Amino acid sequence: MDESDAAHQRNGPAAGARMHGLFTDADTGRLTYALTLSDSCLTVQRINSLSSSEHLDLRDCLGSRAHRGEREDQDAYLCVYFYPNRRRWMASGPVRQRDERRFRLALNTDENDEDANLREAERWARAIRHNTARRPEHTHGFVRFIEKFLNTCGFVFG
Repeated sequence: MDESDAAHQRNGPAAGARMHGLFTDADTGRLTYALTLSDSCLTVQRINSLSSSEHLDLRDCLGSRAHRGEREDQDAYLCVYFYPNRRRWMASGPVRQRDERRFRLALNTDENDEDANLREAERWARAIRHNTARRPEHTHGFVRFIEKFLNTCGFVFG
């Protein structure tokens, strides 16, 4: 079994999901999260606590990216950017606020394949960017406006 097959088994799709995998907290690495990507949401479930899960609507997702860490380890990072509606304390209606989610992926410790973790994180970032819920006909107007603005500035998100 080659490394791509092994990575697919470890972070392969769960029943009814496009992808499923284990990640850790990007800052400390202490918390473990089970991420499940479906056509409409990214579900983040903390493994270390009792049934603490969060469903993030992909219509609020502006983009995602994968990158290597600054340290000299083989970890890779997945960043997902959301702009969900939130109620503000003194505001008359909901407003969108940036919500950046960062996860660390450390699947492979094989010194012969330094890029395996990065390839897996890129696979997740691509799947999130190309998700069916984010197609223009399903995207909220504000998020579509921000995407167009950032694309004119040279940023590519989808």
